[in-house]
Amino acid sequence: MRFARISLAFAIALCAAVAEQPLTTPRGAVNAVSLQSAPSVVAQGGILAVFGEQLAAAHTKPEAAPLPLALEDPAVEVLINGVAAPIFFVSPTQVNVLVPWEIEPGWADVIVRRGGLEGAPMPVLVSEANPNLFTYEGSSALITQTGGDNPDAPPLGVDGPAPAGSIAPASSDDQGQTVAIFAAGLGQTDPPVASGALGAGATPVAEQRAYLGGLPVAVTSAALSADMVGVYKLEFEVPELAGPGEVFRWYSGDIGSVAVWGPGGPPTPRYMTLSADLESPQRIDLSDLNPYFVAVSGAVDELDFCYRNVQLLDFRRDSTTTLEHCVLPSYPNAPNQNAYRPFERSINSPMLAALAEPSGEISEGLTDQLLVIDTAAGSTAELVQLPQPADRLQSAVGNSRNMRLLRPGDDTIYSLIDAEGAAVGELPGVAALPNPLEVDGMTAEVAQDARFGFGYRMRFLGPGPEAADGRPIVVLFDRDSNVIGKAAFPDGWDPIAPPRRTNNQGVQIGTSLAPVQNGFRGDPTAYVLARASDGSGDGVLAFNAALPEDREGPAPESVAIETSVTAFPAGSYAATCHTQVRFQRIALTRELAVVATSQMLDEFALPQFNQICAGDQLVLFDTVAASTKAVPAPEPLDNSAKGVAGSYLYFGDGAREVALQSSQKIHIFDGVSETFSTVEFEEDVGILSNNFNLMHRLAEQGQVVALATGGPTRTNPRGNTQPPLAGNRGLLVLDLPNATATHLALPEGFARVVALSNQHRFSFPIRP
Repeated sequence: MRFARISLAFAIALCAAVAEQPLTTPRGAVNAVSLQSAPSVVAQGGILAVFGEQLAAAHTKPEAAPLPLALEDPAVEVLINGVAAPIFFVSPTQVNVLVPWEIEPGWADVIVRRGGLEGAPMPVLVSEANPNLFTYEGSSALITQTGGDNPDAPPLGVDGPAPAGSIAPASSDDQGQTVAIFAAGLGQTDPPVASGALGAGATPVAEQRAYLGGLPVAVTSAALSADMVGVYKLEFEVPELAGPGEVFRWYSGDIGSVAVWGPGGPPTPRYMTLSADLESPQRIDLSDLNPYFVAVSGAVDELDFCYRNVQLLDFRRDSTTTLEHCVLPSYPNAPNQNAYRPFERSINSPMLAALAEPSGEISEGLTDQLLVIDTAAGSTAELVQLPQPADRLQSAVGNSRNMRLLRPGDDTIYSLIDAEGAAVGELPGVAALPNPLEVDGMTAEVAQDARFGFGYRMRFLGPGPEAADGRPIVVLFDRDSNVIGKAAFPDGWDPIAPPRRTNNQGVQIGTSLAPVQNGFRGDPTAYVLARASDGSGDGVLAFNAALPEDREGPAPESVAIETSVTAFPAGSYAATCHTQVRFQRIALTRELAVVATSQMLDEFALPQFNQICAGDQLVLFDTVAASTKAVPAPEPLDNSAKGVAGSYLYFGDGAREVALQSSQKIHIFDGVSETFSTVEFEEDVGILSNNFNLMHRLAEQGQVVALATGGPTRTNPRGNTQPPLAGNRGLLVLDLPNATATHLALPEGFARVVALSNQHRFSFPIRP
């Protein structure tokens, strides 16, 4: 479904009408600025748009601020968790409101009431802050104001006055100028503002910062507008070296919004020559924000266990630098060398960091020095003396720019440093569970684990191979690995897992664990796929832990765990013929989906033997109502090639003739209407099943970007059948709401597109 922003230039129209019941759907409440697909995230004091039919008699808006809580007669109101929201305007198909500042963060139900008649509830997620930049309608280009009066300036989309300044395409001439842009959802202000009132000059409490093309910009002003309710006016200086088409990011605290600075153009390949000192380059590392800076490194030196001759390439300045320092792997004690990498990123900043070789002999830890690279400032690497030695470097938790340094000899305490390497505090870690793990004589893990934040973990254990029969149990651990809760599996139900894989020699390999899925947004429930002990049917087990609301406080000594079971519809069985069996989450309806079949599967499907793990239906588990339903699929669904984008599920073709060939059609499931549609690609273009996990999901638009592949299967030197090379046909862009696909062919002279190893959201073409 596509929505259009409502212009600020509507004429006032007042009309009385006989009340009709508003007609709304679960997708009807969205962020009015970003138009993010439901369930949309909108901040306290942010702007919400509600779409539907029979919402009002005519387009009506208030004459002035403060905004009213009702318009028209009979009254049109919008209730958010029962609280009336200030109204920007009402119309038959759209109503825009301000989210009251007093609405608590979390899930909220939005209801349109008209003359006492109410529409269906619409879910929305309320947050403390969720910045949204105003852009030209139908694009990602920022609306800017550079002074002067321009009657042709575009509207902001909230039914208020348009910005008075000129809206010219960005260019290199903007460098050094002060420019204003507009945003909503920056969070609480100082002083506080009443819901629906103008808050001229009130400033966001959170720190405000911005970057243009990875370059930090100098923010000169950020405050609520004098004439637009809920709209912030942001002023900043355009940095040197910035140009049109750059990505602009504005952050309120550590939560950001993204737009484009002026019109973009077709991508232009840039090339830089690597130094001859760099032998066998193997890795490319990027900062989180600066796309013009890359670090290229080879393998770890086996003698001194560090990376030498690391090359820093600054494409913006056309400069190449070789690091003078030897840097250690950021995870030196990793059991698998494939986990080694030299750099870690400071999230939401242009900084890269690495562990440098120690300054001298140290009594504990691996090193006492950190190498910090500000990629926005150039290729200068600065050595920072750490406040204490460290054993490991990691990026932040969540959106924080801080980085973590593991303290020597202690796997539960991290030192926190900021993006420049300065100490800013500590972060209690989570104590590792005993290995081997045994609780009440149960030693075998029978399902995947569940985590609820702040160190709370569930493990699912059953009797080991040499133990007597016994019922599996669920065990709840706190941050310090103390057992604070236990419960037995319901009688008559056991965790169901895919069979173990058998290799070409007939030997079973790998582990077999039942899929586990957490609840939605703060719900401390773990859902486990289960099968009746007598084999009569499948179902979902729910284990709900009565965790305290204040999860950051001390853990309780004992927590009750409530168990329940919901059976699948008769004749529906989970398709457990592949190791990647898992739930799929539909956040909008708070449902879990499982690919299912009409007959029980108990053998592993091996692609190398041309076997595909496919299902002929979906079973939907409603986590709120604790009920299930089966939805037949029009064609077989590949259970190992699947994904989620917004409230849409997508699947590879489970009926293709050769398992290792790419799927040339995708099946789409609409999580609201519960209907299927199919997209077929052009001839000899498809998606490999093992590349579904590399897809970049644009969940806000319900779009997916995938590596396009074509051609027959290959045979490796040992005679084994392998799929064609991923990305040898460029990219595919899938539009799930409209069930369409766009093929982006490879540029001339390039062999394929490759997903970067540490950032799947970036892809780049390589030459043959």
